[in-house]
Amino acid sequence: MPMRNVDLPDELDQFVQAKVESGLYENASEVVRTAIRTLEREERDCEARHRATGGNDQGGILRSAQEADASVSTRAAEQEWIRKNESLYRGAWVALVGSKLVAQGSSAKEVLKCAGAAGYRQPLVVHLPSDPSLPSGGW
Repeated sequence: MPMRNVDLPDELDQFVQAKVESGLYENASEVVRTAIRTLEREERDCEARHRATGGNDQGGILRSAQEADASVSTRAAEQEWIRKNESLYRGAWVALVGSKLVAQGSSAKEVLKCAGAAGYRQPLVVHLPSDPSLPSGGW
């Protein structure tokens, strides 16, 4: 089996360690393999949903004025999700509907396509930076 060295932010390292300490996994490698298999399965499912819709999911396109009115919100739930989970998804694109993560990936197009294939037409799609920068005072 090939060996890989993986750098994890502290939050993910703590998560992996907690899983091992819980007794559900023998070691960190098992946790990482399970996570990769889960990601692989999610991507296969996303592609299958996309194929099932014939690629005509039209994610993100408003279909009516009523839907446009319903889509206007403060996005408070999404903002709260980002605040709580941003460190776990650094460097990734995510699609959120309320406080629910509906897709994640390496590009906005991929994430929007997957969210649309899952039936979410107006998710909030954002990129979570790999290295959060310090706020600037504008000077």
